[in-house]
Amino acid sequence: MVAIQCGVCHSVSGYRALAPRVHGWSPEFATDILQHLPLLRGTMPQFAGNEQDRAAVGAYLATLSPPNNDVPAAELGSHVFGQRCAMCHTVGGKFRPLSLAGMDTESIDGLLTQLDSLNPDMPAFHGSEQERKALASFLQSGDPYKATNRAGGTQ
Repeated sequence: MVAIQCGVCHSVSGYRALAPRVHGWSPEFATDILQHLPLLRGTMPQFAGNEQDRAAVGAYLATLSPPNNDVPAAELGSHVFGQRCAMCHTVGGKFRPLSLAGMDTESIDGLLTQLDSLNPDMPAFHGSEQERKALASFLQSGDPYKATNRAGGTQ
């Protein structure tokens, strides 16, 4: 299914490599993202398989580039943003910018727990509580981080 669905445009580690694009993704997150492919950058086609196919591809994608759990606490929020949000959003950038600097961290954390119910085009947050709280703090800080290359990959 990966070869059919993704292989026309992507390789695992070469041209438009999947591995850096899915770095740190859990099987649940990858499966959820596959449901939202056309919204990622507007060039991705709808996933062609059924629920079982999507779960199998999500599980496979999660094996390509496992998470690095040695991220310093001070960098965790930026790291999580790069893994989970940067494919669709920027902070201080032009592409689907997020500007939450006026909100308190607890409010942002609350929003992160219900992303998929706030907007059906958003996948649920599948990270740990520590990752979610670090992401909320990062978003609240208004850090000028701009994700321009899909969490470290090149386009």
